Order: sequence, then C-alpha cells, then structure tokens
Amino acid sequence: IFLIYNIGITSNGGHFTEEFLWFENLNVNLLFYVDGLSLLFGMIITLFGALISVYSNSYMKSYQGVGRYYLWLIFFAGSMLGVVISGNLITLFIFWELTSFSSYFLIGFFNEKEKSRYAAMQALLVTGLGGLALLAGFIFIYIITGSFDIRYLILHSDIIKASPLYNTALILILAGAFTKSAQVPFHFWLPNAMEAPAPVSAYLHSATMVKAGVFLLMRLTPVLGDKDIWNITLISFGMVTMLLGAAMSVAQKDLKKILAYTTISALGTLVLLIGIGTPLSYSAAVLFVLSHALYKGPLFLIAGIIDKKTGSRDVLSLSGLYHYMPAVAVFSFLAAFSFSGFPPFINFISKELSYKASLDTKFYFILIPLFMLVSNILSMYSAFMAGIKPFPGIKEEFKPKYKIDFAFILAPAILSVGGIATVFFTGILDNNLISPAAKSIFLVDTAVEMTYWYGFNTAFILSLLTFAGGYLLYKYRDIFKFYNIVFISKAAPSKIYDYFLSSVKFISYWQTRILQSGFLRYYIIIIVTFLSVTLAAVIIQGNIINLTLDFRFEGIYEIVLFSGVMASAILATVSRSRLSAVVFLGVVGYGMAVIFVLHGAPDLAITQFTIETLTVIIFVLILYRLPKFSNISDRKTKTRDWFIASVFGLIMTIITLAVVSTDMKPEVANYYAEFSKILANGRNVVNVILVDFRALDTLGEITVLAVAALGIFGLLKLTVKNKIKG
Repeated sequence: IFLIYNIGITSNGGHFTEEFLWFENLNVNLLFYVDGLSLLFGMIITLFGALISVYSNSYMKSYQGVGRYYLWLIFFAGSMLGVVISGNLITLFIFWELTSFSSYFLIGFFNEKEKSRYAAMQALLVTGLGGLALLAGFIFIYIITGSFDIRYLILHSDIIKASPLYNTALILILAGAFTKSAQVPFHFWLPNAMEAPAPVSAYLHSATMVKAGVFLLMRLTPVLGDKDIWNITLISFGMVTMLLGAAMSVAQKDLKKILAYTTISALGTLVLLIGIGTPLSYSAAVLFVLSHALYKGPLFLIAGIIDKKTGSRDVLSLSGLYHYMPAVAVFSFLAAFSFSGFPPFINFISKELSYKASLDTKFYFILIPLFMLVSNILSMYSAFMAGIKPFPGIKEEFKPKYKIDFAFILAPAILSVGGIATVFFTGILDNNLISPAAKSIFLVDTAVEMTYWYGFNTAFILSLLTFAGGYLLYKYRDIFKFYNIVFISKAAPSKIYDYFLSSVKFISYWQTRILQSGFLRYYIIIIVTFLSVTLAAVIIQGNIINLTLDFRFEGIYEIVLFSGVMASAILATVSRSRLSAVVFLGVVGYGMAVIFVLHGAPDLAITQFTIETLTVIIFVLILYRLPKFSNISDRKTKTRDWFIASVFGLIMTIITLAVVSTDMKPEVANYYAEFSKILANGRNVVNVILVDFRALDTLGEITVLAVAALGIFGLLKLTVKNKIKG
C-alpha cells in the first residue's frame, strides 16, 4: 500500500526519503530512499511474496516446521525490501547479508537431507564471501567521498570515477553483485539451491534474491557507470553467463534444474543490458526484470505442483498430465509462451527491446546480438521442455499423490495471466513503473515506446529466427538428445568450490595439530615466537634501538641485589633439583619485591611478596606428588629453547628501556592524582585506578581467574571420581 501510494511521486521523476539517525560519527543512518527503481523492485517483492504465501499454504501443509518456514520467508521478504529501499550503502549491506542469512534456512528447509544442507551452506558461503567483497568496495567508496549516502554519491560520481581507487572499488563491488546474481564463475550455487521447496525457488531464485545483484548494478550505474571498464566488464560477464546458462539448461532433465539454468541465462542478459549502457538497454533491462518474474515464477510453482502430484520432476518421463490437471496445463502453456517471447506477451516487447539494444552499442559489435540469438533459441527450447512437454500425450494411469485445490493454482494463474494481461496496460505500465525505473538508472527521461510492432527490421528478423530455431530444436529433440551432453568437468566452478572447501578443512586440521598439540611447551614456544617477531618488527620500524642508557646505582646494595636476582634466575633454569629450582625462583620473586620497595612502589611490593609466598607454598605442597626429576631433552631442543628465550628476553629488555627512556607526558598521571579523591573517594591512586577508573579491566581479569579456577576444580573432581571408580 505504501509503495502504491508513492507511485504518483516516482512517476513524475520524484522520490520519497525517510531518515533516522543511527551512527552519526560513521555517517551510517537508516536512510530509506524510494524512487522509480526501488518502487518497481519493491512491488515485485511484496506482490510476489503475497502470492507465494497463498501457494505455500497448500504446498507446505504436509511438512513439519511450517511455522519455521513462514518465519524465514517473512524475514527474507523484509530483508529484500530493505535492500531495494536503502539509501545508505551500509544499511543496504546489512539487509543484503540478512537475505543471505535467511535464504540459508529456506534453502535448507529439508535439513534431514544431505543435499539440502550442502546446497544451503554453498549458497551461504558463496554469497557471504561476495558480501564481504561488497563491504570492502563500499568502504573504498567512503574513503574516496567520505559518505555512504547514495544521493550524495550520485551527485559526486565524477570524484569517484577520477579516483585511483575506482578500479579497486569496482572489482570488489562487482564481485559482490556477481556472486548474488549467479554470474559466471559464481553461477554454480543456484542450480544446487533447487533442493529448496518450490515456493522458495520461485520467490528467491526467479523474482527476488538473485536479482539483488542486478538491482545493485542498476542502483550504482549513476555512481560507477559510463566508463569503458564498467561497460566492458558487465558485457563480458553478462554474455558468457547468458550463453552458458542457456546451453546448460538444455542438458537438464529435472524441471527445476532447467528453470534454474535459464534463470542464470536471464540474469546474464540483465547484466549485459546494464553493461551496454544506453537508454534503450536500461528500459529493456527494467522491463525484463518484470516480465521474467511473470513467466519464471509460475513455471517454478507449476514444477512444484507436478512434483507434488506425480512425485517426479523428470521431464523425459512426464507426459499426459493435461488429462489430470488441465487448468495447470493452460497456465503452464501461457508461462512457456511468455518465456519464449511470443506476442502478445509482455516478454515479447522485452525481447524486441533487448535485440534492438544489442544492435546499438560500440562494444563487441556483432558478438552481442549473436550470443543473444543463440541464448534465446536454447532458452525457448528449455521453456517448451519445462512448460509444455509434461502435459501433452497419452493418458497414463497413475495414482495422484496430492490433491490440487484452488489456492494451489491461484498464484501461477495470476502470474501467467499477468504476462499477457499487461498488453492492455502498456501505457500505464510504462508511465508508472518502467520509465521511472529506467530514469533512476540513466538520470534523464528514457521514454521508450512499448509496442508490439517496431517495424520489419533486424530485431524483428532476430525474433523470427528465435522462434524458428527454438521450435525446430524442440520438435527434433529426440535427434539432438541434448540431455546426454555432459557440461560438468573437473575444472567446473562447482568442483573448484569443493576442492577449496577440502583444502580449507585440510589446512585447518594441519594447523590445529601444530597449534593445539596438547603440549604446554609448544604452546609457550608459539606464543613467545609470535610475540618476538611482532615486537621485533615494532622495534625496527619504530627506530627505538638507539637508547640513552644510565647504569648509575644508588649504592653497592643495588648491585648485589640485581646480581643476585639475575644469578638466581639463571640457576633456576639449570638446576637439576626441583627443590633448588623453587628456592631460586623464590629468591627472584622476593628480590623483585625488594626492588619495588627501593623504587617507591610499596603496593606492588606487597602484592609481589604475597604472590611469591603463595607460589612457594604451592610448589612445596605438590613437589612430593611429582615424578622423579629427569633430563629428557636433547641438545637441539635445549639450544632451541635457549635461543627463543634469549631473543624474547632481549626484545622485552629493549622495550622496557625504550619505555623508561621515553619522555612521558604528565597530563594522564596528574589527572588521576587530582581526581582520585574527588571522583572515587580514594587516596591510593593505584588502587583507585584498578577498582574504579579501570574497573571493567579488573573485572575481566577476575573473571578469567574465576573461570580458570572452575576449570581446575573440574579437573580435580574428575580425577577424584576416576580414582573412586578404579
């Protein structure tokens, strides 16, 4: 209702905005921006979603978890609507990721099946990784302009196009769009996603989710477009995807797989039209977005009805279904003819405009119309196989598995009839949806006459060749036997995806065995080595090796004290007796406490005395429980340990001396000294800092110690129980 209410604004070239402050410092606000492009996609999302809900009421009622299904369906619809009406790149990205998140649960609805789980995870990983690339691209746009506001970016597009970061941002954004809209080489996830229920495939994979990338390209055309690298990239990927999708569709036997690959082809066509970059191509793309939903949606829904009715989606074995479902057959025929682009269906106009646009471009010249012709011929064959082949033929006796009620055929009926009913409203459709949407892309009026006769020209000849070629392929399909052609090889992107996942799992297993070996010595080596390398890099880059050292001592007692601490530390490491090692460690600890006292840190000294006393007591208590002391490390191990310890000690010494040599600014210390009494009612500045100014840090440390204590307690209890059982 809201979108319909705003048609009057968008049809006149205006837009509706609503903004709510969110993260002002980051220039991230909840900005909703509805123009002609947003309104067209929003209408498709909402109206199509309503019909899918009606259809799902019949399709899903025999399954468990229907409530969960509707939860994620509505969640997805809201997320998708958020994508198309977002006026801020970051909010658009958030909704973008939510569509991937919710689609994971919809594709994997039949989670008891391994194929469903695999397809859901594959779709999530591919689109999710693309989403990360998209976010990086948006960040580069922000670095260039200092804004995420799409309105601002459109007005300052020249700055973006002139920036040396333009190519980087473009590549990242295209990666996000191509993964979402299943462009080669990221197309492989879409056919596998046909494991989803039929209404999910119809909604996500024909009308909404897969067109999110197309929408993004349309939305950002005023920002990034009108450059050769933009046009050539989109045309190249679009041409290959268009032809490959159509070619792979003819080799499929499964109804939904046929429709999935033709959807890939259609998405490639849309990207191609955007890449051509003319007012005519934009109008053709916008009209094709609508016409594709009107024919592909009902075909997916009818595939679901056939599957429910017969328990099969194999087009080679299906025939004679007209005798059991005549109404479904009629609507399937209408959708198939619309798919093929016959007049007077709205897709005929879309196809004619596409052919005309392909002939009017400075890029690739004859290749574009040639690729489009071959793709349309193959797609027409697939349309007949999916929409017509299952219904004619001799009536075969079989027991229907599912009753078809009125609600079951309502959605495909409305959509398939809509593909031809729009012939009576071409003027209204063009003025209120198509032209305003195209204007949002091109930023100027792109009025294109929507008619069923553009004259006897090259585009019309191409249409005739399409009809003739598609019909002949279908009529002599038993001769060609496309379904015996195998496209998939070891180099296919889907195989590369599997190899990639296997490699990730292998590397994870390998590095886990190294980093999580179970030996405390190796944990310490890894941590200390990493710190040593990192800190050494900081020292070298920071030029802090040149230090001003002052070795003056207050008296002979300091020399004796420091010498005793260092000697005890060395003796503790070479001692062959645990008791001697504990004694030397105690000398080190108590010696450090004395040093703290001499240098004006009584609180720290008291803490050190307490800790050292407890440590020595604990060591003494556990000494008699330990096995006999033995020297099992070889010379190489000892040399390695000495080297790592020496390097780490040297680095820490340098950093400590650098800190002492630094000219400290007294503002921070003065602040704590001044406000400890006033704000925290404490005279001991150190204690106030720990328990008040940095209370959360202290709380975190206490929490860590408490968790560690619980872990130790659990281990002790486990040991006691094991002894009792033994």
